[in-house]
Amino acid sequence: MFEKQTLHRNRSGNNNLLGFAILIFCLVMFGGIRSVTAEAPLPVEIGAIYNLSGSQAGLDILSSRGAVLAVDQMNQNA
Repeated sequence: MFEKQTLHRNRSGNNNLLGFAILIFCLVMFGGIRSVTAEAPLPVEIGAIYNLSGSQAGLDILSSRGAVLAVDQMNQNA
């Protein structure tokens, strides 16, 4: 005879606000707003342990030279 009616809160407004807040956060954090002044890039520091003498020197000397070559190439492209 009579149907029970329940009131449901509209939660889509809260989801839209949360989505908008996440969007703004991502834009700010990942480059949506960029700095006006250009800064010099920080140097990249690498560390390695090589056996430059002893039984493994034949392998590690080449690896050491490869690391130096990689640093030189990175510095030329920067």
